[in-house]
Amino acid sequence: MVISIRDGHFWFFARLIAPAVIAGYLALMLSRHETREIARHLPRGIGMLRHKTEMLQMWLANVGGYLVSWLAFCFSFGAICVGVDGLMTGVEVAPSDCFVQLRRRMAPFLRLSLVLFLLCPVGVVLSDLLLASLFWLSHRYGFHPSLLMSQIVYFSFAGLFLLALSRFGLAMPALIIDDCRFAQALFRSDELTEGKWIVLAILLAKSLIGGYVAGMLPFWMAGWLWPYLRLPLWSLSVASVAAVIAIEPYMFIGFAMMYTMTSTRPSTHTSALAQQFA
Repeated sequence: MVISIRDGHFWFFARLIAPAVIAGYLALMLSRHETREIARHLPRGIGMLRHKTEMLQMWLANVGGYLVSWLAFCFSFGAICVGVDGLMTGVEVAPSDCFVQLRRRMAPFLRLSLVLFLLCPVGVVLSDLLLASLFWLSHRYGFHPSLLMSQIVYFSFAGLFLLALSRFGLAMPALIIDDCRFAQALFRSDELTEGKWIVLAILLAKSLIGGYVAGMLPFWMAGWLWPYLRLPLWSLSVASVAAVIAIEPYMFIGFAMMYTMTSTRPSTHTSALAQQFA
């Protein structure tokens, strides 16, 4: 059902997600460029630790890039919520109208976006602690995990944390569509997603895995074709951004549809929802 709605209104959702993908890409590229420029003037090895100011600047540049990207995607998510609600209720809306309605709820929207952003480092820290514990146990008991196994453990735990965090994914449509207050939207999202782990996992997998593959595919293909055809880097970046624009709306559309369906029909069974979002 998500696929049919998205494919039936491809350009509508592309116009809603494109600003986030482009802004997020530019923010991350600029932050990485700034980080490399600062690191280029620092000594290698342990001597880098003496340059605390420069290391703080590098950290702020990285966090700033991720924050701008996160807010851009949240902004598009809110607009998509308005668009999906209009399509499902039969009210015709233009992409510009979606952003106008979102701006009306700007203050609670920013609070929700920032709170969810601040929760993400918790998963990173917990994943790092788990990986450190794995290395400590392997050293203690003489077990030597391979790099592949360590990566599987790390990303599996990070994926489980994102799955838990997705329980708050319906807070955005609750905030934008039904004008819920900040705390009320979080509790409502937690209530509506209770027991719907399969649906959440499907939406996450389609967006994160699909978005990663779509974004990297032009570069992978360029690597395979390098002996025969050499493409400029800018063309690969454009192809990567275009591919992500085509794939990324699935999760946002799914969350908005899930909210609309479950908020009006609380008894909807998880397996029935999963079939519609699969």
